Amino acid sequence: VDSDNILQPLGIKVAKVSEGILPFTKDYTEEIPGMHGEYYLKSELKGKAIEFEVVTPDGLTPEVKNELKRKVAEYLNPTKNVEKPLTFSDDLEKQYLVRYSGNIDIDNYPSWFKFVIPFKMSNPLIRGSFDNILIGSGTITNEGNTNANMIININGLADNPTIEIDGQTLIYNGTIEYGQTVVIDTEKKTVMMGDINVLNNWCGIFPTLKPGNTNVIMNGNISIRWRNAWLW
Repeated sequence: VDSDNILQPLGIKVAKVSEGILPFTKDYTEEIPGMHGEYYLKSELKGKAIEFEVVTPDGLTPEVKNELKRKVAEYLNPTKNVEKPLTFSDDLEKQYLVRYSGNIDIDNYPSWFKFVIPFKMSNPLIRGSFDNILIGSGTITNEGNTNANMIININGLADNPTIEIDGQTLIYNGTIEYGQTVVIDTEKKTVMMGDINVLNNWCGIFPTLKPGNTNVIMNGNISIRWRNAWLW
């Protein structure tokens, strides 16, 4: 959404954005005989909805209106199963990964029309627009307000390489040869060497980066990439 509130590349004006402060939650509880109510265990965040009320320019011919409708349908086509990055010109540091989810009802007028685009964020966290990287030991700073995921690259040659993140020791049990790279994705919870799943060699959890500073100690040719993360 550019500085004129135009949703690019569709060229239609965003009149209103509807977004909740926090996404819905999925609560885990357990009922205990003889106890009033229920025992709360934990909560997880569910997907988050964002709605754009948009308006086309005035003075459109019927042919141009139909062409614009086809353009909108093609761009938002949910069958492509692709999440698109959404940014706002007044806060380019943040990026929303959204996809069309719902239904569009068009209010037609002689030379323009308006409608509401329902977007959904399957991952409700807002992520940073740019990658940060740490090579070797040092301090990672997550400038957001919630825990951020990371991608760890371990390059060969490495023999049983270890990583200490915020006091937690993580170990890859095995030898990584020259030219090989093991990639640990803490969001997807995968450990891959090329196309090979080497999760069995990973000893440890899939940590996240708390807001603020995190101390990292790494031996060998290891790097960490991350993006800041926000709930709002």
